[in-house]
Amino acid sequence: AVRFRNPQHWLFDSAKSGGGMLSWLGCHYLDIMRFVTGDEIVSVSAEIATRSGEDIDVEDVATLIVRFASGAVGSLHVGYTLALSGSGYHNKSGYDTYAGFNGGSGRMYWRAPGAPTSLFVETVHDDWRDAPTREFTYTLGETPAYGGAAGEEFMRDFIRAAQGSGQPPAAGVDALQVARIVEGAYTSSREGRRVEIQLP
Repeated sequence: AVRFRNPQHWLFDSAKSGGGMLSWLGCHYLDIMRFVTGDEIVSVSAEIATRSGEDIDVEDVATLIVRFASGAVGSLHVGYTLALSGSGYHNKSGYDTYAGFNGGSGRMYWRAPGAPTSLFVETVHDDWRDAPTREFTYTLGETPAYGGAAGEEFMRDFIRAAQGSGQPPAAGVDALQVARIVEGAYTSSREGRRVEIQLP
């Protein structure tokens, strides 16, 4: 809930942050959609609102329907909608986080971080006939850094790439595409129409 996250914080001021829940957290899931599918989002339809009752001028809830270049359709719902959620990034009340990808031959999904973290995969592919459902479990190292051990490794890779040693973990074009999708979602909600997304 917004009230536990300091509604006076600059993140809840559109003049300073440029947007709310979609632009600062939902953007990561749009990036995941592009990365996992290897496909580009070509259009977005969105409904975006501020429903917390707090004195903020950015969205605290957003729902998007996206279409990919392949014709696949996806959805994203983000929001500060848990009444008893705690504050900060190490929320002891937990998160209601789920990412899933469904296709004609199977699906994979991941739920909010816990210890250990698991990725669940199901498929009808012949190679998996004897074990069509699998769980891949991994444990991330505990650190106080933003994003934990994975966040630290991301920053190390970024710094190495900036120093000319290797590729960055995410390229500028990835950030640009996600920004285009987010801005397209804002336009869609404001104008009540589907918005086409410029491809890289």
